[in-house]
Amino acid sequence: MTVTARPTLENDGSVSDDPCQECNGRLVLRNVRSGGFFLGCSNFPKGCTWKMAPNPHQMEELALQRAERKAERAKKRAERDRLEHEEALAKKRREEALAPKYCESCYSSLSNVDKQAGRTKHQNCR
Repeated sequence: MTVTARPTLENDGSVSDDPCQECNGRLVLRNVRSGGFFLGCSNFPKGCTWKMAPNPHQMEELALQRAERKAERAKKRAERDRLEHEEALAKKRREEALAPKYCESCYSSLSNVDKQAGRTKHQNCR
């Protein structure tokens, strides 16, 4: 049995078209150290060692799908990082807005060092 239909990658990395010849497991893309990949059984190495190289057309399709998924993950990661950064900035602005601006004793403005330390008075004022 050979994989002849157009393969598609599922979210878990499996190729959804044909089952494994030996155990009816799902076919998944396995990475090779040299940078390529092959189709192998999802039950490897716990019981099934079936594997095959996809034909050149399938390799192109799978490589394109894998690249698209990788780009999509990178885009989501960048969006998540941007949102986290915006949340951190908003939190910092809220904390700065709540910090006292004037000394409780002499009513002169507090320095940035005093504000960051959370002081409500100058160090010299008692």
